[in-house]
Amino acid sequence: MKKIFTLLLIIFIGIFAGSLYGILHDEFTYSISPEYYTKYKFPMFGLEYDTSMHDVRLLVAATGVNATWWVGLAAGLLFGLVSLIHKDWKAMLGISLKAMQIMLTIAAAVGLIGLGVGWLTRRNAAYAAPAWDGINILADPEAFHMVGTMHNFSYIGGAIGIIVGVVYIIRKKRKMAITETADIDVIQE
Repeated sequence: MKKIFTLLLIIFIGIFAGSLYGILHDEFTYSISPEYYTKYKFPMFGLEYDTSMHDVRLLVAATGVNATWWVGLAAGLLFGLVSLIHKDWKAMLGISLKAMQIMLTIAAAVGLIGLGVGWLTRRNAAYAAPAWDGINILADPEAFHMVGTMHNFSYIGGAIGIIVGVVYIIRKKRKMAITETADIDVIQE
């Protein structure tokens, strides 16, 4: 029963961590390209925006949650289910949290690589009409391109991070099994 509650806790923590990551990520990228939100993300999520708004950062935070909560759900569910192979709920929780930390770190690192790629290729965006849902008029197409590239890379990083996190959980179980076997051999001698 404790393992089931732990599984539910891991899923909840995954949703929370994914949402928090989305908020921080989007607050950062809004600073680079507000247009990415006002002309692309807000309409995508049906968020009402006008230029007189003083709480636009709340809309950015809502966008971050909308864009990433489900990644946290998928990661939490997957990490929780895979970690059921561990013998008790404490190991299950600790190892799953470490897997989430690994996933978030990889997503952030790959996202920053995406920002760099976007920066390196930004000049191309200034000469060609962006292919973002028909958006053709941008005050700063280079910044829009950089943020879009970072967002895409972050999702790729999240997927890679989930895979690495699952591998971590499985390898940790194997390592613990080897240690337990060695301990039993020592006791028997």
